[in-house]
Amino acid sequence: MYVLNIEGVNCSNTFNNLHRSSINQLSIDEKADFIASCSDYRVCIQEFYTTGEPHYTTTFERPVKALAIDPQYGTTSARRFVIGEADRLIFFEKNLLGRYRATCLQQARGVVRIANWFGNFIVWASDLCLKIYDSQSKTIITHLDRDKENDYRIKLDLYQCSFTWRDNRTLLVSWGNSIKICSIRQRNFDSELSLTQAMMVQERIRKYYVELG
Repeated sequence: MYVLNIEGVNCSNTFNNLHRSSINQLSIDEKADFIASCSDYRVCIQEFYTTGEPHYTTTFERPVKALAIDPQYGTTSARRFVIGEADRLIFFEKNLLGRYRATCLQQARGVVRIANWFGNFIVWASDLCLKIYDSQSKTIITHLDRDKENDYRIKLDLYQCSFTWRDNRTLLVSWGNSIKICSIRQRNFDSELSLTQAMMVQERIRKYYVELG
């Protein structure tokens, strides 16, 4: 793995030999203090400005094609990140004892190919669907299936889902020969409800929903 600064100088001496197979995805926290990488069976999280052993590393029995770390990874004690292990999206978070707890957010249809963490939202896509997860309320706020007309004409492994954030509430998604604009909206609860009633409603209804453009 090679890391260059803005002047093009190679700063990757501390990142040599982290993986023995091809790297599938990289993720960097908001302050660029940590970089995470995954290969088929290994995940490494390394501090940019230190030398020696990686900050965290672990191996898995099934291929890891995707990962994303919390944008606030370096400033919180939870040290949260997610990985796509085969067809599962797994959420890792440290408990009070400093040990990682793994939670399966979803067992997708097909291999999880890509993941991204932006603000409170975690996005991932498998061969057949895309999901957005709100890490604050701990709920999946939308499910977007691959277009049916693409299933037979386009190979899943050649034309994978790709997405990017236009702003903190708008996700642009391309998949095969289609492009979608996902606008994340916050639900407006009835202002005439009492505080207790509003809290009960919010417990039953997801805080956000998605409009497709």
